[in-house]
Amino acid sequence: MSHARTTVDVEVTPQLKQGAQTYCEIDPAPGSNHYVKGGMIKLPKNGAEFEINFSLIGAAAMGEEDDACWKPEDDQGDAASSRAVSSAFWSNRGSCPTSAMQDSQVTNVKVAGNVLTVTIVPDGSKNAIHYSLNFADGTSFDPIIIHM
Repeated sequence: MSHARTTVDVEVTPQLKQGAQTYCEIDPAPGSNHYVKGGMIKLPKNGAEFEINFSLIGAAAMGEEDDACWKPEDDQGDAASSRAVSSAFWSNRGSCPTSAMQDSQVTNVKVAGNVLTVTIVPDGSKNAIHYSLNFADGTSFDPIIIHM
């Protein structure tokens, strides 16, 4: 059964690099809807598919010379598959993903320039999806999506 798709626009602003982590602010894009609050994305557990557009904002706040960018696809990405395990986005329901993996609610991941687009199809249960936003410099950031 197909559901209407709701777009959620998110701004990801790198703030600090420390070890293997790049700590970021997660904010709703100007004029975007109410699903992003307090650095978390909170989606209803039933109903629509959600297309989340993570727009990466420059790394100037960290004092970096180059802007941050999403990790490019490698041999783990499969453009022919609608559930490709992306190099830029990993997800797991139980805990932070530690390798290339996707939760079953993540159905599509693609990168176009500074925008990482992820399609989420809630399975009807209350749960949290831990995800890793992975950057080209080898660092990552691990926020969560909560289905209420």
